[in-house]
Amino acid sequence: VFAGNENYSQQRNVFDGYLDKSRAYVAEVVKDLDRRERYTFITLKICQGGVCIKALAKYYGNLQLEYSDVVYANGVLQIPENFDDKFNYKGFLQARGVQYVLKTNNIELQKQGTSLYKYLFRFKHKFIQNLRKSLGYKESALAGGIIMGDKQGLPYDMKLDFQKSGLMHIVVLSGFNISILFLFTGYLFIFLPLVWRVGLSVFVVSLFIIMVGADPPTLRAGIMGTLGAFALVLGREKDMYRLLHIAGLVMLILSPLSLLFDPGFQMSFFVTFGMVVFAGHLKDKLCFLKFEAVKDLLSASFVALVFSAPFLLYYMGYVSALSIVANLLALFVVSLVMFTGLFVGLFPNDGLLKDVFVYISNTLLDYIIAVASWTGSQNWAILNAEFSIWQLSIVVLILYASAVWFNLSKKTVFDIRY
Repeated sequence: VFAGNENYSQQRNVFDGYLDKSRAYVAEVVKDLDRRERYTFITLKICQGGVCIKALAKYYGNLQLEYSDVVYANGVLQIPENFDDKFNYKGFLQARGVQYVLKTNNIELQKQGTSLYKYLFRFKHKFIQNLRKSLGYKESALAGGIIMGDKQGLPYDMKLDFQKSGLMHIVVLSGFNISILFLFTGYLFIFLPLVWRVGLSVFVVSLFIIMVGADPPTLRAGIMGTLGAFALVLGREKDMYRLLHIAGLVMLILSPLSLLFDPGFQMSFFVTFGMVVFAGHLKDKLCFLKFEAVKDLLSASFVALVFSAPFLLYYMGYVSALSIVANLLALFVVSLVMFTGLFVGLFPNDGLLKDVFVYISNTLLDYIIAVASWTGSQNWAILNAEFSIWQLSIVVLILYASAVWFNLSKKTVFDIRY
C-alpha cells in the first residue's frame, strides 16, 4: 500500500539511513500541488537502489511545478511528527502512502512530465483561476470548494465559521456532487443506448474524481455511484446499504490505515451509513410538514448531526446545535451555486450572459457565507466537550450496531443522494 509493491520494512531499511542528513534527491511530483497562502505542499516520489518512498515537502519558494515533473530537491528527510493527541498526523500521512517529510527550500525543475493527470489538474486550476477573476475573494474561494472541493483558498475566519456552523461538508465533495454529475452526463448522452450512457457517465465521473484529488468522501461516492450505475444496466435494485459497505471495503483494501487515521474516511462512511439507514424513516415521521424538500433536508441534517457528533467532539472538541438550522437555510441553494459557478468557471470571456451568472453566483454565495457567519457566531449553541478515543469508539460502535439492528429489523433499502 505504501509505495507500489515495495515492502515497508525495505523502505525503512534504505531510507532511515538518510534521516536528518542534508542530501540532494531526484524526485517526481506524484500528486497535485496543495497550494496554501504562504507555502505549497508537494508530494514527491524518491527512489534509491530500486526502493521508492513518498515524502511530503513543505515548499516556500516560487517555482511553478505540476504533476509528473521531475525535480532536484535538496533537503533533510525526517519522520513525520504528531502535533496533538487527537489527530495522528503520522498515521494520516501513512494512510495516504506518505512515509516521510522533506524539509527543503531548494527545489529545481529537471524535466517537465507529461500525463493525463497533469492536464486534468491543469484544467482544475484554470477553472479556479477563472472563478477568482470573476467572483469576489471569499465568494470565489467558496465556489471553488463547492464545485471542485478546493478548501485551501478559504480564509481562516471563514473556514472557522463553516466549521462551527456545521456547513464545512458543503466544501467537501461527496455523494451530492457525484449524483449531480451522474445525472448531468446521463442526460447529456440520453441519445445513446443505456450501456453506452452508463459507461460514458462512469468514465466522466472517474476523470472528475481524479481531477479533484480522490479524497475519501469523493472516492466513496464515486464507487457507490459506479456500482449503482452497473446495477441499473443489469436491471438490479440498488441496495445503498450494501453498496456503501462494498465501497468501504474497496477503500480499506486500497488503504487499510484509513480506518484508524483518516478522519475524512471515518466521517464520510459513518455519516452516510446513518443516512442510508435512518434518513428515509425519519422523513416518513415528518408527515406533518408540507414540502418534500424541507423533509429531505431536515431528516438528512438531523441524522448527519447525530452520526458526525462523536467525531466532531473528538477531533474538534465542539458541535453546534444550530447546524441543522444552518443546513436548512443553506443547502437548498448549493445546487444552484454549482450550476451558476460552473458556467462562470468554464467561460472566461466577459459578456452580458456571464455577467448575469456572476451576479447570481455572488448573491447566492454571499447568502451561504452570511448563514455560516451568523450560525457559527452563536456561542450559546456551541456544545463544548472533550471525547477520548475510548468514548469515541464506544459511541461509534453503539450507533453502528443500532443501525445494523434497525436495518435488519426493517429490511429496508433506500436510494438517497448523499
